[in-house]
Amino acid sequence: MARRSIPYPPSPTDYPDELTRPGRESALEIAGILAGLFLFLFVYAGLIAGSLALIIAMMTSLHRLPYPVLWILASIPAAGFALILIKGLFARVVPDKNMHVEIEEEDQPVFFAFLRRLTDEVGAPMPNKVFVTPEVTAAMMQELSLINLFVPPKKNLLVGLGLVNTLNLSEFKAVMGHEFGHFSQKTSRMHAYVYVANRVMMNLINGEDWLDRWIMSCKRTSRMSPDGSSRMMAATIVFVVGGAVWCVRKVMLGLFYLINFAALSLSRKNEFHADRIAVSVAGSNAIVHSLYRLKFAEESFAEAVRQLEVASQHKLYSRDMFFHHSTAAAHLRKVKKKPNLGLPPVLKGPKDGRDISVFHEEDDDESDIPEMWSTHPKNFDREENAKEIFVPAEIDERSPWILFRDKDLLRERATFRFYRVAFKVKKDTELATADEVQGFIDDEHAEITYDPKYQGAYDERPILPGNIEQLNRLVMEDPWDAERITRVHSRLYRELGNHVEDLADIRKRIRKIYKVTYGRPRGRDRDRLNDLEDDLKKLVEWFTSFDRRVYLVHGHMAKQLGGSRLQELGSRYLFQLEIQVIHQEVAAAQEQVDDILDGLRHYGEELPDGFFEEMQEVLRSAREVVAENLRRAETMRTPQMANIKAGTRLDKLIFEGEVLKELPRTFIKGTWIDKLLFQLGMLRQRVNRMDFKSFGAILHMQDGLAAEWLKSAAPGANGQPPPELVVVEEGPARPVAVTPVAVTPPPIPKRA
Repeated sequence: MARRSIPYPPSPTDYPDELTRPGRESALEIAGILAGLFLFLFVYAGLIAGSLALIIAMMTSLHRLPYPVLWILASIPAAGFALILIKGLFARVVPDKNMHVEIEEEDQPVFFAFLRRLTDEVGAPMPNKVFVTPEVTAAMMQELSLINLFVPPKKNLLVGLGLVNTLNLSEFKAVMGHEFGHFSQKTSRMHAYVYVANRVMMNLINGEDWLDRWIMSCKRTSRMSPDGSSRMMAATIVFVVGGAVWCVRKVMLGLFYLINFAALSLSRKNEFHADRIAVSVAGSNAIVHSLYRLKFAEESFAEAVRQLEVASQHKLYSRDMFFHHSTAAAHLRKVKKKPNLGLPPVLKGPKDGRDISVFHEEDDDESDIPEMWSTHPKNFDREENAKEIFVPAEIDERSPWILFRDKDLLRERATFRFYRVAFKVKKDTELATADEVQGFIDDEHAEITYDPKYQGAYDERPILPGNIEQLNRLVMEDPWDAERITRVHSRLYRELGNHVEDLADIRKRIRKIYKVTYGRPRGRDRDRLNDLEDDLKKLVEWFTSFDRRVYLVHGHMAKQLGGSRLQELGSRYLFQLEIQVIHQEVAAAQEQVDDILDGLRHYGEELPDGFFEEMQEVLRSAREVVAENLRRAETMRTPQMANIKAGTRLDKLIFEGEVLKELPRTFIKGTWIDKLLFQLGMLRQRVNRMDFKSFGAILHMQDGLAAEWLKSAAPGANGQPPPELVVVEEGPARPVAVTPVAVTPPPIPKRA
């Protein structure tokens, strides 16, 4: 293929050699890491050999050894050491069910020609294999295993089509140049050593298996068994075997910190060097602008995934998730009223970016991980590194999709792979057009978008109007005249703003206390909590009165308009009150589980008295909340909502699969906790959606009632509202987001 037919942005023609030269300190760091790794292997092999030698000596020469009883006792911890170490080396690695789709040169000749030209320019080898993934990412992947302690690993390239969907061609070239910068770095063998050592050490430090559960069971027996001999035997096992486990884990933890502290430092320097390689092929602006686009691209990708997850609940699957990625970005910009969100500054020419800072040190909060334990430098530092020697280059604004042949087919393949992995759809699942799925999504947006006049009053709280049947009797028995309806309606939303802010602040402070105390407030924290709950109670009383007025004024409007409108309004409110109770209970259970697990991670093995039993109770209670609310949902039928037919069983909309079995009485498995967290998360986000949709439908109905009543029944000349009526102008809708289940995602907003 002729080079002139390859879409390839122009490369910089003049930059100093020092731009791409790696620092000398890298060689010293590599030597230090290798020394730590060989120390690990020496200690590891020595412990195994020493333990096995002791056991063999005891078995073959026990009759010639002095004090045979002591040798027999010594062989028990030796066997424990050997067992623990060997199980760490041969631990089963769970296969990673990723979203990667391999592409080959025969199918994508232009893209591979682009890569080949770029590797020639960088001086890097072509990747062994090339994979695409739907996500917003790019990476060099090494095929690492135990054999790579002796054989150099093969290097593969991963290209995220979410990245292709976001960047222009120059920025994409910069990102690929960055990855090929990693291909050219001489640390592959060292990464293989670190991978193997980390796999062994992390299994020994964090791995949970039958041995760990046996030790925990013996520990409980040593404390609680009424039989003295059983307590003595259990205590001996805990002391001998548990002590061996503790010692090995402490040694491995120290080596883990030592090796990885140095390896991560080198990783950050490698990122700086790879950025310089990117600068050499695409200029300083391209790599900086690509970094700037990434955060918003990931946010809009998560929003698209959330939308597609909701559509999948209705057996609606799109052929092109990248279409929804773009529409989700446009939607987020619209609702946040930031038309340039995620877009880098527009430059007049290649040299303009030299003095324009895209990132700022004070707001570079891309991660809560301390920099010393991060694999990547902060974006502010990466921008300074890329512009330290500023290299101008022309920007090619074309989309990288022009590099791919049959891009629609490729987008569909990647989308279907996403559905298979994230949502576990069947192979014979039919895909719909992107336009059809987007129509569903637009209908969802319309229903869960609350008018700005409500000032967030319904976003993070349940409504409390009181007994609906009693309110309906009041409407029927004590009708309001038109003047009173108009006056009450005109004043409904005047005082909302300050009360909404106060409610949000108090709830935030209460949640913080539970968070920092791991769900167990004591002493001063309990006193502060009591004071905050008193303030919350007063606010709740105000909102209760507000919700009652809202129902009554619209109830009187519905009655005067006639038909079955009052009955429909009451039915919708009754469903809403039920769904928000479910939402409250599930949200509270999830937060309690999160708090207690935070406490478990905080305390480690030294748990306070009663903590383990309290954790069991919290987990059991959360599981029962799931089961009980699903039983309640079985009897509930939905009103008509966007994309949901009236009379649909609620439990079918909010849960899939079987509720997990009850927690065993004697131990807690990590897999059980993982399944509980998944089921709580799925239930909460789906109930969250139904809560917002149900109440959104109520608000739309109330607004419709008010508009119709004011037009037909309110006093005033020529059917116009009276002078004292305050008309609230409608502005851009305020969105309410719902967190996706599939990939791990941002906090769930809550009404309950």
